This record gives sequence, structure tokens and C-alpha cells, in this order.
Amino acid sequence: MRKQIGIKNCCKSVVFLIISYLTTVSSTYGQDVEGKSLFKNGEFGKAIEVLSAQLAKDSTNTSALKLRSHCYLKLENYTAAERDLVKIVTIENKDLLTKYMLADVYFKNGKSDSSLSLYQELNNNAYYLTEPKLHFNLAVVFFRLGQDDSALFYAKRYLTTRSDDALGLSLLASILLEHE
Repeated sequence: MRKQIGIKNCCKSVVFLIISYLTTVSSTYGQDVEGKSLFKNGEFGKAIEVLSAQLAKDSTNTSALKLRSHCYLKLENYTAAERDLVKIVTIENKDLLTKYMLADVYFKNGKSDSSLSLYQELNNNAYYLTEPKLHFNLAVVFFRLGQDDSALFYAKRYLTTRSDDALGLSLLASILLEHE
């Protein structure tokens, strides 16, 4: 036989749940605002501390992960940024901007195969088809992997939008010298 729950007890439970929810939301929101403020002020180390505390409570908070990864990138800690970006992509697989950032971090960490895989996925997406930086990075990755024909293709594609870019022209010259 079920025990009857009185209106008074039911109301107390609802009030308790609402207060718990509001407390959680306000503390999370407060930390998020504090983390953003610290980031904007260039206090990346402090922002990482605040965001890490927030992530200790909710490790799937992609907003906090994204902001913390930006802090790590500003501090040139690419290994830590990679860890956060991988987690975001695991949670939000369709987040193309994060995948682009992760591909760049892989690129900076010298993980050519991993960066190539993501760059190629992004290159198949209509939004990124005209992205010059993507084409430049693909050219460099293919060049590092010794795939000169593909490197040459993407270097030329990059230079169609940035024909006077010294770095792009230098890359093209390097590829052509190796290609001969």
C-alpha cells in the first residue's frame, strides 16, 4: 500500500528542488561569467583555475571546455588545449569550428596524420571549401607526409586567394623543389 504524500510535503520537495536548481545554475553562471571576464582581461591562468573548478562539477560543460581551451591556446599550451578540444568533439561531434581548432592544434603538435584527417573532413564541408588557411595547412601537412602532388594542389589553391603571400610562395617553392 502506498503512503499518501501530503500537499505540504510535496510543496517542500518542489521548493527544495527549485532552490537546488537555482543554486546550481547561479553558481555555474557566475563561474562562466568570471571565466569570461578573466579571459577578456588576459588573465588566462586564473581563468583556467575558475573553469577547471567549474568542470570538476560538470565535466561535460562544453562552454567551459571551449573557453578553457582558448586560454590554453593563448598560453601556447597545445597539449592541454588538445585534451579539451578532443573532449568537446567527443560530446559535440558536429561542431565544425571546434574540429577546425583541433586540426590546427594537431598541426601545431606535429600530429600530421590526425590533423590531415580532420582537415580533409572539413575540406569536404561546403563552408570550409573556400577557407585559405585550411588549404595552406593541408599543403603543409601533405608536404610533411611526402605527398608532393597533394601538397602542390593545396598550395596552388591557397595562392589563388593569397597570391602575394610570402609564406605561401615559399611553401610552393619548397614543394616544387622537392617535386622535381
